[in-house]
Amino acid sequence: MHDPTERVSIRDIAKAAETSVSTVSRALNDHPDVSPETRERIMRIAEAYGYERNMFAHGLISGRSGLISVIMPNIDYDYQLQFLRGMAHAAERFDQELLLTVKETASDTIDACRSLYRRGISDGAIVFQPPVEGAAALRELQAAGFPMVAFHPPFPMPGLTSVEPMDHEGAMMAVRHLLALGHQRIGIIVEDTQRTAGQERLRGYEDALREAGVSLDPALVIVVPPNQPHASGRAGIQQWLAAGTDFSAVFCFNDLVAYGAIQELAAHDRRVPEDVSVVGFDDIPASLHYGRAGLTTVKQPITQIGELALETLLHLCDGGTTPGQRIQVPVELVVRGTSSAARQPRIWDDSVVRPEPPTASEPLEPL
Repeated sequence: MHDPTERVSIRDIAKAAETSVSTVSRALNDHPDVSPETRERIMRIAEAYGYERNMFAHGLISGRSGLISVIMPNIDYDYQLQFLRGMAHAAERFDQELLLTVKETASDTIDACRSLYRRGISDGAIVFQPPVEGAAALRELQAAGFPMVAFHPPFPMPGLTSVEPMDHEGAMMAVRHLLALGHQRIGIIVEDTQRTAGQERLRGYEDALREAGVSLDPALVIVVPPNQPHASGRAGIQQWLAAGTDFSAVFCFNDLVAYGAIQELAAHDRRVPEDVSVVGFDDIPASLHYGRAGLTTVKQPITQIGELALETLLHLCDGGTTPGQRIQVPVELVVRGTSSAARQPRIWDDSVVRPEPPTASEPLEPL
């Protein structure tokens, strides 16, 4: 009986299978010169013994470590966790391991990428929302032969493969939905228009209004700093209310900004959606049950995007695709309970005969 606490080598598998070490190695690496019967028998024994490939030894032979690095600025929000979950699913399917590195500053992110390349720790890297300052460095690493995929880069980076949602199209879906409900005074709270996501969502908002013949009002556009979503949503509503800006609907940069906006509206006795409709972007899991009937939002399939990012990187590692592709993933509108028809102002019905008000010369009858 094999002791499960001991490390198992291919020599142990070869002894149990009564065959050579080279045959076991070829079977485990799916070489075509091993018969299906022999491969199946060796795989059964390896599984029974709890065999796990020595990644470093395998790397010396294959030139691949089987490790994929993931570099993120933080993992504070469910959005990042959904992305990681997608990569973990794909890594399991392709027998890869993930190495997560959290770097909060631009310089630390760039240094981490360079260190991974120099030390040969991983086969490639996925960089989550890479910093603006890192564009040149990431392109240099890609050109040097270190496969890289950027998720939602700050701007299109020629020479670097990227995966991102269709931000412009998603914003147009959200605003078209509000326009179809009769809203004309639609505000937007948007993060960081120096990055592609902010630029494209603002552009989609503006294009949808132009398409409908609704004039753009700069007072309805509020740009907020990144990474402060709840506070930004509340601050946007506060700014409009303090200025007396008229609005009946709000499109928010993401769901967390929308949560903050809804909380601030409630603090001022503005009901959602009766008084103000609110639409988010992302469709994180909490949005399904947010408030009374869920948040209306634009769904980007972030878990599937995480899977796609890893699959794309593996294609780069295998030489199956050319670096520099910009892969845009479709999004969809999910209508829930935070959007409804605009409230219509009262309109006099001229067919109704109403008494004329008394003139100054006509005395009022006593009660």
